[in-house]
Amino acid sequence: MYTNIQEKRIADILDEREPFSREIQAKRSHLQRQLLALQELETLYHKIEQHAPQGMFSLIQHLPLPQLVEKMQALEKELRKPMRRFARQTLNIGVVGRAGQGKSTLLQKLSGVGPEAIPAGNRGFCTGVRSVIRHNPDAAQKGGLISFYTREEFLDDVLAPYYQRLNLGDKPRTLEYFIAQHLPKPARKDALSRAMYQHLEGYKQHTSVYAGRLNTPDLAVPIHEVRRYVAQDSVEGEQRYYEFMAVKEATITTDFRQKDVGKIALVDMPGLGDTGVGDDERLMQALGEEIDVVLFVLMPHMRAELQDHDFQLYDLAHDSMGGIISIEDWSFMVLNHKATPGDDNGKRCEDIKGKIESGTSGHGDHPIKVVKCIIADCSNEAAAGIQILTPVLEYLAREMHSLDEKYMAAWRLKLCALEQEIQQLLAQTSNALNEKASEYKEDQAFEQCFSLLWPQLTTASLDLVEELKNESTSPNEQFTLHLQEIIETCRQDQGLPGIDEIPKRVGSYGAPINAFNDYLHHIRTHLTRHFMDIDEHTNFTMDEVKTRVAHLFLSYGRLDHLFSRLSEEKELLTVIASHPLLAEPLRETFRMLGNYQLSLRGVFLHRIREADTLADISPFYGTRIPPRNFSAPGIQQMLDMLQKAAVDKIEERLSNFITMPGGAACALGEEFIDQTLRSKDAERNWRLFYKAHRAKIWPEVFEQSIVWNELQKVWQMACQTALNAQLASPICAPGQI
Repeated sequence: MYTNIQEKRIADILDEREPFSREIQAKRSHLQRQLLALQELETLYHKIEQHAPQGMFSLIQHLPLPQLVEKMQALEKELRKPMRRFARQTLNIGVVGRAGQGKSTLLQKLSGVGPEAIPAGNRGFCTGVRSVIRHNPDAAQKGGLISFYTREEFLDDVLAPYYQRLNLGDKPRTLEYFIAQHLPKPARKDALSRAMYQHLEGYKQHTSVYAGRLNTPDLAVPIHEVRRYVAQDSVEGEQRYYEFMAVKEATITTDFRQKDVGKIALVDMPGLGDTGVGDDERLMQALGEEIDVVLFVLMPHMRAELQDHDFQLYDLAHDSMGGIISIEDWSFMVLNHKATPGDDNGKRCEDIKGKIESGTSGHGDHPIKVVKCIIADCSNEAAAGIQILTPVLEYLAREMHSLDEKYMAAWRLKLCALEQEIQQLLAQTSNALNEKASEYKEDQAFEQCFSLLWPQLTTASLDLVEELKNESTSPNEQFTLHLQEIIETCRQDQGLPGIDEIPKRVGSYGAPINAFNDYLHHIRTHLTRHFMDIDEHTNFTMDEVKTRVAHLFLSYGRLDHLFSRLSEEKELLTVIASHPLLAEPLRETFRMLGNYQLSLRGVFLHRIREADTLADISPFYGTRIPPRNFSAPGIQQMLDMLQKAAVDKIEERLSNFITMPGGAACALGEEFIDQTLRSKDAERNWRLFYKAHRAKIWPEVFEQSIVWNELQKVWQMACQTALNAQLASPICAPGQI
């Protein structure tokens, strides 16, 4: 239940932020998806830069891909500012100022929390940690919550700025390394560098106090114990504290002095220079992520002039929003009026206020501009509440939603501009490598290679044909040797009947002549059976021709680069016969030769049987003289004589045909070469085949082409993936671009 209109309005503002929160989360999620796709494309971009064939990177070098990815990464990180802004359950008022200006005193008076939790003092720098002071009237919620750095955050956010600013080299890799090693000596010896170095030495000297707090969960403490974790000394200044070195943030929950202020929080920032290097970066981060409106607290001292450090503080706040909304729309200047015996700075406060309101505060073309300049005594509780907090809350209640709308609109504009850049880049990327043919001149290179290969191949084929023709008139040594082996086998293995067997056969036939004639059939068929496997040996010649023809194409035709896994050269004939990219007429010719088996069995049997070569061992044929003695030895002797005579005739007869297998095989080889190299469209068909396989046939020429084609294919796929991500997850709605 809200007790006043202002409190309800602040609650409404926080509720109105929910749609903004959902929208910015969705936009960040879509940005992350597109970023992931473009990062993969960037990885390929650098791979092409380092390893691609000459000329390829020049086609994509103009693409602003690395720059856009870097921009997307920065913007994706920056989106945590609006995400945190719209997810907060309080409106946050940041209070900043240099040490001794009264900011901590103002916070004490507004919140009702004393120096035990909000350090303030006149002995120098006091506040060591950012504190968020939340208003909550529930007494049960009162207390402090201390959040500590992780070890990684401590190394990156606390120590690294010292090493960078003092040129000490790389930051420590681990906390243990920082503790164990001596600090490098700074190169510069000026006063500022020495002061920075002393701060860093403090971190090293007191690790035993604070290091155990790193990487530990949040710690709930009573308000009176908060100071130990956020201040550099005790209230009286008698004891030094070092726990703050491990503290990232302190959250204090209390009931503010001014009631019914609603869901607001005050953010106490360390004054610039309070704890050394890195405070300005942390201040900018807090202003950009945690603050809805900022109060600059300034106590004019000797002169009614703003000092350089005042402008520095203002500029930090201005830059923290990155131009999203102007600093003059979300900042107040609080001039701390102090009236002490012998010194009243009221006149100086009025002079500075006048200069700020008139725009003549002086800082070149960038004067200080704020919503309102307020003069009030920060140490006076009533003045702090009525003169400072009340107008700030009234402004928040009246203008905060409008500022949120402006803030969100600026982010939409920023994100939509980025998406336009992404779309423009993707429109260029997919076409960037399509100029390959003109750049790499692959077609011309192929024509040069083929124009050299073709005459070499055809010339070598003519030489092979001549060799085959010459060899066709000469006996094949292997076949001749085998034929001699068959003749010798015929002489040794006659198939004659044994002496003991003949009488039985004569008795079974009833007449010696009948048995004799039957034995003639047996020895004749036994003789010719020795020639039944002659084709196996004529194919020795055919296999040799196949091997030599295959070698022609593998060597002079360079097909050994394409068919490198053949178990033997002649296997090329059957393998290439099934290749889908070879024209069918060529495949048919290769298939014919690869499958062909030379068969001369019928020819040789015809030669053996013609001219009565076998007549004397055939009954009822020939001019043989029947045996006068039909005794068993007589029949055996006659059969022996007739079989040997038949073998002699066969040997004489076949001696005139021992060149036949070679002649037939050579004729087939010549016909094959004619059909594959000299027939109609043969050169055209081979040209198409070689062009399709140019990269493997001429790897020394086209090895870069293989890499080029593979990278081009992967590039196109990566481009399509990035485009799909952009279409599926647009950062902005169509009407917003």
